[in-house]
Amino acid sequence: MSDSELDEAEARLAELKRRAAAGELTDEERREMEALERKLAAHHAARAAGVMSDSEVDEAEARLAELKRRAAAGELTDEERREMEALERKLAAHHAAISAARTAGLMSDSEVDEAEARLAELKRRAAAGELTDEERREMEALERKLAAHHAAKEAVEASAAAAAEAAAAGGGDRGSGSGKGRGGGKDGAISDGTDQGDGSSADQTVPGWVKKSKTFGARLAKGGFAGLFDTEDTLVASLAHDWGWASENKIEEYIIKHDAGGKEDPNGALDRVKGVLQELYGTILSLYYYYASATADLDTYTIGPNEFNMFIVDNDVAINGSPECSKHHLEQLFIGVDSGQKVKEEFNKLHALSRQEFLQILIRICVHRYMKPRRRGEQPLFTDVSEAMREFFSVHLFPRLDPAALQVSNDFRQKFVYIEETDEALYEHVETLTALYEVYSGKDHNRSDLTAHSKMLGMDEWLDLCSDLELIDDEFTLREARLCFLWSRLRVADESNAAQRRAMCNLRFEDFNECIVRLCTMKVIPTDEEVEDGGFTDGGEMFLELRKANEWRTWSMDRQIAWNDELRQPIWRCVHHIMAIITRGVEERLLGKDVPTTGNYKLTKKIIEKFKYQLPKKT
Repeated sequence: MSDSELDEAEARLAELKRRAAAGELTDEERREMEALERKLAAHHAARAAGVMSDSEVDEAEARLAELKRRAAAGELTDEERREMEALERKLAAHHAAISAARTAGLMSDSEVDEAEARLAELKRRAAAGELTDEERREMEALERKLAAHHAAKEAVEASAAAAAEAAAAGGGDRGSGSGKGRGGGKDGAISDGTDQGDGSSADQTVPGWVKKSKTFGARLAKGGFAGLFDTEDTLVASLAHDWGWASENKIEEYIIKHDAGGKEDPNGALDRVKGVLQELYGTILSLYYYYASATADLDTYTIGPNEFNMFIVDNDVAINGSPECSKHHLEQLFIGVDSGQKVKEEFNKLHALSRQEFLQILIRICVHRYMKPRRRGEQPLFTDVSEAMREFFSVHLFPRLDPAALQVSNDFRQKFVYIEETDEALYEHVETLTALYEVYSGKDHNRSDLTAHSKMLGMDEWLDLCSDLELIDDEFTLREARLCFLWSRLRVADESNAAQRRAMCNLRFEDFNECIVRLCTMKVIPTDEEVEDGGFTDGGEMFLELRKANEWRTWSMDRQIAWNDELRQPIWRCVHHIMAIITRGVEERLLGKDVPTTGNYKLTKKIIEKFKYQLPKKT
């Protein structure tokens, strides 16, 4: 709203509240008051998320244009340069917030008013028995659209409130994208340089301790901020590569054929689809790897028939009885896309979907679900492919996804990995971590395996490490161990490029450290208080004693946590106790269960090699 509209709305709301307190409010005025409260809440939430009014945008863009003109003429002062950079960040945050709101299904106030008025009219006609089939479909679509809007608005309001609470408390959350405030440690946390969804500017200043960090300094040295975070540039390049392969396999012709405006304006139809994908591609990649992780084998980088079936069932993608979108039709889509590729990129396995094939499948699902009759005799809901995609993703799919499929790695890194206490806790155990990494990454590989690296940790080696250290159990599952690995990698753009794929399939040492931090958020770890109350020295000693008494499973399952639950203690204390669990576990294996472990937290390569040698041989 504009400032004058805001003043008018707040004045009217105050008057209605006065009348309500006096018991003078009519039913119509009560509805008006509730509508005004919703409208003002949405406005304030949008402002908290970084959204500016139209007049503010116009003013900012005009000022920015003037500053850029002065910069080009070499007339800019240092103060004006800072102002220009601040305006660029502010506008970027505004457009990102608008894009995120649109993606989530948020509508403008005028759009809501128009939709609610039309829905009321359709409901009146329905009550009178006058509704046509086409109007019934329109009514159902409006109900879904408004439901998505209100859900998105509630999420924005909750995020804004939590962001304010976090700002007041100086905290952060686990990185689920929820914005819940929780302790982030000492001052000097890093921004990832992208929009955070709370209107904050993209501060790319690196605290001095990160530059000197022996744990994560290597990431910074290798690529600056691109070495610390998944970047927007990599995401754009990812879509460009995947779209290129999909285009080689005729996806553009498919879109043009099915879009009502495709024949008249093919480029427009394609641009609209690519625009939707660019907004959503980070989430699409997240859900792709989430389902790839459900595999029964070690190929966690493609989606096989079983994982695709899980995706369909989990999210109610099929429509029972549909002539075009039943489960059988979707299974045939999988077969058709997988086997029908005219041009296959390297590493593209048969009977499994690569990233670009999954992209094709999603577009085809949108067409089958919304642009063909859902029931015999019905008309399609949409004639524009991009609109069908927005409906599928924002209204149907995203609200149904497991939160783990929406995990944002950058959020986790910023709030739990790149904080000084975490860095210090990891470096305290650097000798043990280095020895574990070097021993487990030293596995002999088939020379024909272009994705393997003799000095980096692959998925199979990470799972061996977790299994050997007895970290995988009912509470921290094999799939969670896979997700732990997948979420700790930095994104690559071209998975068909051998060098990039090798980087995608392996963890560098600093990635391995992030993986350990993530493990701490996915597995129950004794707290300092529990350790002290039990009379133990650390979480490792407590773990071994409970396990000897056959009480660990019950104890841990009673305290079971999800990856995005609130931690029971600061993350750096979790790191301390998980390292105690690891080192005491190795000691126990070497010394025997009847010999007390020492609590010496330094394991050498020689000790770990001896530990591995004594393990039962895998068949």
